[in-house]
Amino acid sequence: MRIRTPGVIATAVLLSLMTACGSAPTATVQPAPGDSPLPRGSTLPTPKGKAILTLSGVAYPNAGQDLKLDLATLDEMPTVDTTVYEPFLKRDVRFEGVLLSDLLGYAGVDSNATMTVTALDDYEVAFPLDQMDETRVLVATRAEGAAIDVLDGGPTRFVFLDGSSLLGSNSDNWVWSLAYVTFATPST
Repeated sequence: MRIRTPGVIATAVLLSLMTACGSAPTATVQPAPGDSPLPRGSTLPTPKGKAILTLSGVAYPNAGQDLKLDLATLDEMPTVDTTVYEPFLKRDVRFEGVLLSDLLGYAGVDSNATMTVTALDDYEVAFPLDQMDETRVLVATRAEGAAIDVLDGGPTRFVFLDGSSLLGSNSDNWVWSLAYVTFATPST
């Protein structure tokens, strides 16, 4: 079950206001219905099933130095539904998943960190977090209501909610089959 949390509701209200003002993004974010057993700020459990996403360089690990997540845990987090233009399929697709900003909150990641995303095929992209809007990136676990199969770019993938943004307009950044996310904070 999923929760309608103030952060997600505030995001939806803000997007509605932006639409009314004429600066509409390419996708709207809707909280998924229901209650979430893992509200923001919760400690995440060690996966009971197969870990499908591993985050390293986090403040709140659940498996040694890493934060390992299975599909069940991701499904228990506050999620959103959105429909966006998918650049590879060249059509609108409805995705559901966890906002990157929420995932960063669970993991305890410094906002000045660089995030390196690695796919199952070892494809890698690095993003400086201070140059992206984490509230506009979805870690998708479902497409068109079904879990995303590995053959279709799953089980998790990045979806940019504003395809016209600098990062979202570059299809190389739409990493699918996410396996690892590594965070590195610059030395001071």
